[in-house]
Amino acid sequence: MLTTVKGKIKKFLRINQGNKNRYWNGRKNRIYYQQALTFAKQYAPDAKTVIDVGPHNTQFLSRVDWVSSKTAIDLKHMPSLPGTNNIQGDFLEFVPKDTFDLVFCLQVLEHLESPTLFAQKLLETGKIVVISVPYQWPPGTRKNHIQDPVDENKLLSWTKKPWLEKAIITDDLPRLVAVFEGTNKN
Repeated sequence: MLTTVKGKIKKFLRINQGNKNRYWNGRKNRIYYQQALTFAKQYAPDAKTVIDVGPHNTQFLSRVDWVSSKTAIDLKHMPSLPGTNNIQGDFLEFVPKDTFDLVFCLQVLEHLESPTLFAQKLLETGKIVVISVPYQWPPGTRKNHIQDPVDENKLLSWTKKPWLEKAIITDDLPRLVAVFEGTNKN
């Protein structure tokens, strides 16, 4: 009986690990990730701390190899990146000890009922903030995207401040990637 239970647990873990890998493997070569890294290297080359907000099951922070202290926070999925402070929790309730040098929030805001509050918290959390959103996707393109279509004006209405730089990236569908100076520069 114990052997059967152990076998089922191993199978469950193998399947779920495969699902995590499948999610990341299906996304890891998207160009918007490279653009986010390019902006991060350009605007935060000396960053010592970074947080990825809403990474789902991605391994994106592993590419931010010049930053020594990494944190990942996700509401629904426990991040599992080695060498990272992995947190499952609500970002709006998260109280960091200090301002992060660099913040990533990639493909998250379009899922939220109140993206303005969330965007404001992103800007308060970091010195440099890199955000990506789907760009002008028609409503209904993805069932869980409640903010589509998103364009430059909508993103600016959420951040309430202009970006330092932005790019429109075309992967399978277009995405807007923008870098902002945070509101807390300490």
